[in-house]
Amino acid sequence: LTYSLCIIPTGKILISGSNETILVWDLRAKREVWKLEGHSHVIKSLAISPDGKTLVSGSDQRIKVWDIQSGQEIFS
Repeated sequence: LTYSLCIIPTGKILISGSNETILVWDLRAKREVWKLEGHSHVIKSLAISPDGKTLVSGSDQRIKVWDIQSGQEIFS
């Protein structure tokens, strides 16, 4: 199940949050780019920075910050 969605300002990348997993999708190529893992609960919220490079995700227990281009967690 998908619980949260967001799209970067350029409209090229869609991000979905589900049970403990975030998927980053390239809409033009119609494929998954990154699978971000690290939450231990449902991801209920997602937000993208205005430049489209940073993602913030939130679950019941934690907020995480991710670099979208590398798929790396920046802050937890």
